[in-house]
Amino acid sequence: GCQSLSLRPLVRGQSPELPAEEPFGAGETSNDFRVDEPIADIVIEGNEVIETDRILQRIKTQIGRVATEQQIREDLKRLYNTHWFFSVEPIYRRTEKGLVLVFRVVERPMVERVEYRGNKAFSTEKLEKLTELKPGDSLDISLNRRLARRIEEEYHKKGYPYAKVTLLKGGSRSDREVIFQIDEGQKLTVTKITFTGNKSRWAFDRLLATKLRTKKALPGGITLLGGKFDPATIPDDIESLKQYYHDLGYFDVKVEHRVTITEEKLNPFRRGEGNVTIEYLIEEGPRYKIGNVVFQGNHVFSDEELGQGMKLRSGEYFSSRALNLDVQRIKDLYDSRGRLFAVIDAVPRFLEEPGVVDLVYRIDEDRVYTIRRIKVHILGDNPHTKETVVLNRILTHPGDLASAKLIQRSKRRLEGVIFERGPGAGPRVQVSKVPEKEPPFAESVATRGQSEPLPLPEPPNPIFENNPYGDPFARALSQPPGQIDLDYYVTEARTGRLMFGAGVNSDAGIVGSIILEENNFDLFRPPRSWDDILNGTAWRGAGQRFRLEAIPGDIVSRYLVSFSDPYFLNTDFSFGVSGFYFNRFYPDWDETRLGGRVSLGYQITNEWSVMASVRLESIELENPDAPTPQILLDAVGNNAFYSGRFSVAHDTRDAPFLPAEGHFLQASFEQAFGDYVYPRFEAEARQYFTVFSRPDGSGRHILSLGSRMGWSDVDTPIFERFFAGGFQSFRGFEFRGVGPVPNTPVGTDVRVGGRWLLTGSVQYLLPVTADEVVSVVFFSDFGTVAERVSFNDFRVSVGAGLRLTIPAMGPAPIALDWAFPVAKADSDDEQVFSFYVGLFR
Repeated sequence: GCQSLSLRPLVRGQSPELPAEEPFGAGETSNDFRVDEPIADIVIEGNEVIETDRILQRIKTQIGRVATEQQIREDLKRLYNTHWFFSVEPIYRRTEKGLVLVFRVVERPMVERVEYRGNKAFSTEKLEKLTELKPGDSLDISLNRRLARRIEEEYHKKGYPYAKVTLLKGGSRSDREVIFQIDEGQKLTVTKITFTGNKSRWAFDRLLATKLRTKKALPGGITLLGGKFDPATIPDDIESLKQYYHDLGYFDVKVEHRVTITEEKLNPFRRGEGNVTIEYLIEEGPRYKIGNVVFQGNHVFSDEELGQGMKLRSGEYFSSRALNLDVQRIKDLYDSRGRLFAVIDAVPRFLEEPGVVDLVYRIDEDRVYTIRRIKVHILGDNPHTKETVVLNRILTHPGDLASAKLIQRSKRRLEGVIFERGPGAGPRVQVSKVPEKEPPFAESVATRGQSEPLPLPEPPNPIFENNPYGDPFARALSQPPGQIDLDYYVTEARTGRLMFGAGVNSDAGIVGSIILEENNFDLFRPPRSWDDILNGTAWRGAGQRFRLEAIPGDIVSRYLVSFSDPYFLNTDFSFGVSGFYFNRFYPDWDETRLGGRVSLGYQITNEWSVMASVRLESIELENPDAPTPQILLDAVGNNAFYSGRFSVAHDTRDAPFLPAEGHFLQASFEQAFGDYVYPRFEAEARQYFTVFSRPDGSGRHILSLGSRMGWSDVDTPIFERFFAGGFQSFRGFEFRGVGPVPNTPVGTDVRVGGRWLLTGSVQYLLPVTADEVVSVVFFSDFGTVAERVSFNDFRVSVGAGLRLTIPAMGPAPIALDWAFPVAKADSDDEQVFSFYVGLFR
């Protein structure tokens, strides 16, 4: 015979509780589940339908080995995950063979039939694939209910918002069939969204539509970009509209909605479907103006200092965006003094007078803080990045005044190509106050529930002795600085990229692009083993940049290898070296360049930078046009070209790509050596203004001004002279279509360029669609290219264009421009239409 002792049955979702250790001898029973003895056998009891071998395949505990507590827990979990059993109970049993591990199971009944009723839009095969439920599976009531919800969700996704699925059978233990009863309802498409009562100039229909999650279908009921009707999103859309109005100062706004469903009659492919019209009924109410602006709690700065430069003044319309800018400006003032934890609360105070609200700024100035320590934490599965890569991008150092602005800027500098960005994974900064030493009793800080302690006796201040509030600067001057620790947490991103692209424009024709890039390169970490290559350790971790680029084209081809270090030797210097091969078929000759470049830069401040570089090139000109002018004939063949260049730049743009504010100024001097010896000077200036924007900051109208000037000495070869024309430099003219031609009978059709260039551009961009996908530009380009400093033959063109921003095609918008010369030279080549289209992945 044998004896057995059952352990506590395991309830689904609960970890098995194993009994405590007790002596367990031969011929005895015990509740000790952690016996240090090999398992003689594994037995399944209670199964009637499911084969024993099929169950044993799920068990990883092995006969002949000691069963650990963790192994048995994992086996129980695997058995429950099969959905075959209502319960599983492990027991130990002592037999003549030895210790036997027994799993007592209570089986779920088997599904004999699965049926779907009422489905017309979806085939039974589609539903079977969706549920993956078939005869012979174990009956799992909770699973069947989840599958019913899954079918409902699939119908909702396909435009059946009122579809309902009922579980006729399969919801009881006695059932052996699973039957889904489907009530599909009508397929509905949002074909129209209207707004009534929106009178504000900042609340036109197209703009309000951008605030909604619900989007209408394209004409004909095409649901490619919208049209899904989900009644559950309407409350969210109403709240979004209210919030937008509140941000504009319409605090009393009311928004209701009305849904109308009509039968589709025109489109034969949508017969029987319903068209949904959603009408939002808006009662705007008054737009509130600012009454008084009041500051409370400020001692370090006066009311006049805090109020200087504020957007929201008495009499101005309320704007949430302007309020946020004002609050941030006040925070920046305190931040500049090291008051990192200063709190500024802007509290609206509504008055009896309708449409007027006072703004009360409640300020807690706190105290000055300095930075004690900065620590870096690099996260990831197998991070390779050195800590210096993070420290080089941090703008604060131990001993500095704490600055939230610099901390945030440092955080933004860490986002991007080396480290992850976005919510959850992006850089995170933990700011910790350093605990202070225990203060004397009379200076101790009151805790919650205590009375404020009496201060130490101080001599009275005669200036403020009659003031009931005392010295207003006493608190500001008496508190000693505190200290903080900064912990930067970054997650290493995938820094290597292989990109493929294609582009076409009116200057360079069709080009392809293959780019291999590593943005966390380490020149001094070669592989020491194959493991270094396989796990990604080799050549990675120093924040350097390595790039291989192949751009073949029908007119222009370029091949490049480059290396750069933005923080050379862990300093503010940058270093770069590159080698390239370039080939272009110009209208008047073919040009091939083979060479390299070495550069050294320095970031003086956040806005000022300098750069020095050396260029070494072998330049070959072939196939010149005939008859050939002398300046082109002199350059045909191989040319050795060397130069040194120094430049200084001042950059205040709010963004390096598509800026809306700020300017970029650059001046450079270059001295050429080799076969040609001459000096060259260039200057460039670009200024951007936001002329107009909506109160929420969107819909910006941007005025941009640009100018370029260059001068080069008489020994300048034709391949280094100045040219203009094309969509990047002078619209209205062909690429290199502006400039002098020889004044001799030989080669009068050949563009030889000039030694003097002066061009400018004025452009005004405004969005056409409320979501700013489509914008128009109006522009005028002007300038000249001449042999010497001169304003003769000054050219001017005017035009307009379209900008289409399609995120799927990359950040650069599609540019289509039409330009017409209004002043030109007889020898110029005109081009009315120019364009740029690019796709990069």
